Amino acid sequence: MARLVIFAFALLAVALGAFAVASIAGGPARARAAARPKEDRMPDTLRTVAYVALLLLMLGIVTGWLGGA
Repeated sequence: MARLVIFAFALLAVALGAFAVASIAGGPARARAAARPKEDRMPDTLRTVAYVALLLLMLGIVTGWLGGA
């Protein structure tokens, strides 16, 4: 259980760091976001972080870190 908590905090730290770096250097991303339709308001960086988190969640479930006995 402790390893899972440490892993979750490490994942959170990496995600927050990536989001912070992307928001600081987000000049071109803001221009791309303005060109998108109004229905799609999710920034590219956040979409990438969410995709990576989804892949890690699926990996954790498949390997037995999450869920299952």
